[in-house]
Amino acid sequence: MLSTSNWCGRGYPSAGIPQVTPSRWINPSNGTVTADGRYYGRDVRPCNATAEVTFAHKTGLVVRAGGDAGIVHSLPGKPGRNYIIVVQSHLGNRYVDPHRPADPSGVYPVAYTQKFGQLGLAIDQIVTAHHNS
Repeated sequence: MLSTSNWCGRGYPSAGIPQVTPSRWINPSNGTVTADGRYYGRDVRPCNATAEVTFAHKTGLVVRAGGDAGIVHSLPGKPGRNYIIVVQSHLGNRYVDPHRPADPSGVYPVAYTQKFGQLGLAIDQIVTAHHNS
C-alpha cells in the first residue's frame, strides 16, 4: 500500500516508497511479479534499478480498514534512512479513487486508494531530507 513497486511504470497508482522488489517474487524471464497467486502484470526491473530502500512490511486490507506497517532501510550508496512506518486507516477496499482507470484483464486490481502510496512517498521524502540534512 505504501509502496506501489509491483505496478512499476503504470500511471495508476502513484509511486510510493521507492523499494526494491525482492527477487523471490520476480519472474526472471519477464520481470513480472506473482505473489500469493496475485499477478501484477508489470516488469518491476526498471523500478528495482532506481530503488533506494528495502521495505520489509505487512499489509492488511478489509472492506472498512486498511493498513501497512514495516521497516525501511536504505540500499548501499543511496541516501541514508532507517525507520519504521505504520499507517492504519478506515479506508478499506470499498474506498477506492472514483476516477481510477480500469485494471488490465487478468491483473491483480489496485484494491485501495492511491493516497496510500502518495503518503508513503511523502513520508519517505521527509525522513530522507531530515536524515541527510
